[in-house]
Amino acid sequence: MRSKIIIKTIDKKFSSLKRLNQDDSLSDIRIELESNNVINDMLVFSKKMDEKKFIEIERIDEENFKLKEITTDNTLFLKQFNWELLNKKYKLDYGCNMGFGGIKKANKRAFKMKDYELTEIHAKGYKKDHLEFESKEDWIKKTNLFFNNDDKIDNFINSGLLIGNTLNVNINDEIKSTYRYTEIGKAKLNLGNLELTEEFKTDIMNAIESKDSKKFKEIIKDSCG
Repeated sequence: MRSKIIIKTIDKKFSSLKRLNQDDSLSDIRIELESNNVINDMLVFSKKMDEKKFIEIERIDEENFKLKEITTDNTLFLKQFNWELLNKKYKLDYGCNMGFGGIKKANKRAFKMKDYELTEIHAKGYKKDHLEFESKEDWIKKTNLFFNNDDKIDNFINSGLLIGNTLNVNINDEIKSTYRYTEIGKAKLNLGNLELTEEFKTDIMNAIESKDSKKFKEIIKDSCG
């Protein structure tokens, strides 16, 4: 049986009213609300414990909970995904090494992200295309979609810096291939307000004092990928 449910995003003034089945699982509720543009991947279901405390339901557990188990006074609470948890899971502020095997994260981070800007792009993020490349240089630029094909990446590759273990390989070796891909983007994340970590700062100062170039290479490998 469907009943009226108020859908409210925590810390937002906007609310909506929908008729939902209280016996449906949260995973089914999410599908229904997504079709009505009420919820997206950056919102999670939350259960109200008191006036200030909410408990988030992890996406993996949504199929194990029914709507009636988390509503309060016929109100369903949604919470904006915590960017700090997102950063911790995907190491967004870690350095990267771009090589023929893809993008590899650094072991340690040189900077700590203090803030971000999230822009939802919805249907604009959907694209079908294909890539063609004729050299390893071209292959690096196009298969590592983390970067745009602009002058910055050209300079990056031409300088020979941070190309994994490929420095002894002729980067202009000819290879010809084509593959198709589908890009589905839900949101654009701009990282900002990066703060130098104390560990990275200390490592740099010690390397300068030692005048040992090998220490700089170790720092680059550990903190920059």
